[in-house]
Amino acid sequence: MGTVKSISITNLRNEEVLGFCQEIAGRIADVKEVSESDAGKAFCEQILSYSGELDVLREVNYKHIGDADAAVDSTILGLRAHLQALLVYPRDDIREAARTIWNAIEPYGSPVRLPYNEEYAIVGRMIDTLEAIDTHLQSLTLMDAWIAALRKHYDAFMALRKDFHNERADQPVGRIKATRQTLSDAWKTLINYINGLAMIHPSAELNTLIDVLNTIIQAKKAALKTRKSTKKTAAEAATETVDIEP
Repeated sequence: MGTVKSISITNLRNEEVLGFCQEIAGRIADVKEVSESDAGKAFCEQILSYSGELDVLREVNYKHIGDADAAVDSTILGLRAHLQALLVYPRDDIREAARTIWNAIEPYGSPVRLPYNEEYAIVGRMIDTLEAIDTHLQSLTLMDAWIAALRKHYDAFMALRKDFHNERADQPVGRIKATRQTLSDAWKTLINYINGLAMIHPSAELNTLIDVLNTIIQAKKAALKTRKSTKKTAAEAATETVDIEP
């Protein structure tokens, strides 16, 4: 008879931990010698505790941060597209003005796919550079409106992010982390119990359960491997930002 393969749920994001553990709990529910054991009951109890802590965490509204970030990203992309179009404009003065501005900001690239900390450090410097450009060049290329819009959206994002961190600071430090670790310990105990039971009292029902659990575990490992090999998107970076406990 096989054994349940190991996976560290501490490598998963908070919501993934909950979803994974709930799926496992649903699978063991049909095997009474597992679900009604001390290990099975403790695992399910810790899922409830962890779910409750996540409910508290979800009370902080993250949607506005995502919306503000999207506004900044959209403005950067629009600003760059506007300048690129002017680089081939028929009028020499406008074309050269656009070239001057483009050369000033091109070293910053398009940071919209970077994690928040990196992106907004770059965006802040980009705005300073844009605002320092001669106002005549800004007006000639109609960049003054784009610069003002970028400043507005940047300031809005930074204000929301500050509020977000202040709200998180009000939460008991490490509470999610502690509950998550307790759930991880309960998961390890459950695996050890199932594997021990399989050695002492093997059965077709238990063997089927082990196969099902290993299928779930293998799928999760594959998803983690894919994530590590894929460049982070802005959305993923946002998720990571809100998932990591204080």
